[in-house]
Amino acid sequence: MQSTELVEMKIPEETHILDDDEVRRLNEDVMSLMSEEFRAAFLECEINLEDTIRLRSLGAMFREARESRNETLKETSTKLKIPQYRIKDIEYAGSARIKPESLRDLSSYFGLDTWCTRWACKNPELAYRLGMDEWLKIRKARGGVGKKDLPDYHMQEVERQVGRFVESRRPPEHIRPELDIGYRITGQSFEIFEIRPRWDHPEVTHELPAAKATYVKSRKLWKLYWMRADLKWHRYDLPPRSESLRAVLKEIFEDPYCCFWG
Repeated sequence: MQSTELVEMKIPEETHILDDDEVRRLNEDVMSLMSEEFRAAFLECEINLEDTIRLRSLGAMFREARESRNETLKETSTKLKIPQYRIKDIEYAGSARIKPESLRDLSSYFGLDTWCTRWACKNPELAYRLGMDEWLKIRKARGGVGKKDLPDYHMQEVERQVGRFVESRRPPEHIRPELDIGYRITGQSFEIFEIRPRWDHPEVTHELPAAKATYVKSRKLWKLYWMRADLKWHRYDLPPRSESLRAVLKEIFEDPYCCFWG
């Protein structure tokens, strides 16, 4: 990466809490500088670049708070009885490994609850996945975003990711009158389907279901379904430890058992 490219990207201060537009622009800039092989590696490792970008300010704030006390990782770890690697996960945006209890203990210790509330309310969907409900409840008491609003924010993120996925799967425009792909979101579920003209009435289109997924709020995971010849949805067994939305869409895309795309 050349220095001129870094200037063009206009990377903000580390502790600046980014809004959605800033996250989107920075994500696009970073992705544009990656080779195809590197992008493929990101997908294979299930690395969510947007999550990493959003977490940058959170991690930097915790790191600066620790360093302002002239404490080493080991010293903070010993005082709070939190493993050093857990603190590193927070300071360096390891979203998949961040533990809510570690966040709470560190936030209380460094006096960052007010700042964490601001960050959580700027990033409600990610905060929800990280188990930061406590900070969102604090904002609710002050008349802002509350936990009851989280499903709406959560489904906004679902619509963004599913919409992007479907757009990547759609055929070229000249083919779409004969074959297209669409989706709909209902409640906590989304469906992906093919759109084709009826053979006996080409002017009429019909939908051929491809995949369905439902979010189980009580367990914070996705269940994936495929439609068999009996025209009923059947549970699709995801690989172990892969029940995130990103993993669900990846499984639908790769379709290793030809369940979704035939």
